[in-house]
Amino acid sequence: MTAQNSTEKTTGELVSHYGIVTLRQRPETAKGTIFLALEDEAV
Repeated sequence: MTAQNSTEKTTGELVSHYGIVTLRQRPETAKGTIFLALEDEAV
């Protein structure tokens, strides 16, 4: 799935993405949300 394809998903729909985590926000938000930056092989 490309980043552009992910905009076609509806709010609340679950998706899976695979990649290498290059950055993780710490600490997590008050509600427990974790923000990640992913890197993949796409050019």
